[in-house]
Amino acid sequence: MKGVVLMVLHKNETNVFDINKVCMELMKKCFKVRKATFEEIDQNLKTQENGDIYYKGELVSIVYYRVGYRPCDYVSCNKDCKNACWDAKRKL
Repeated sequence: MKGVVLMVLHKNETNVFDINKVCMELMKKCFKVRKATFEEIDQNLKTQENGDIYYKGELVSIVYYRVGYRPCDYVSCNKDCKNACWDAKRKL
C-alpha cells in the first residue's frame, strides 16, 4: 500500500491492548499505522486539490475511526479543542 492507515483515537485512550493488537495485525500485512487524536489531526493534516490527504507529510490511504461516532466524542470544556475535533472530522 502506498499510504498509511490513520487511526483516530481518544486523547486519553485506555484500551491500549486492543489498539496494539489491531496495529500489530495491520503491520503484519505491511500496513504502516499512525495514531492521532482529532486535535493532532487538525494541527497536522493537509489536503490537496485532488482529494489526497497527508498527515505529517505521509499520504493517508485509510482512516480508521476508534472515536468520533458518538456526539459526546466532540464535547469538551475547552472550546478550542471542541472546534478542532469538528474541524478535523470535516477535513477527513
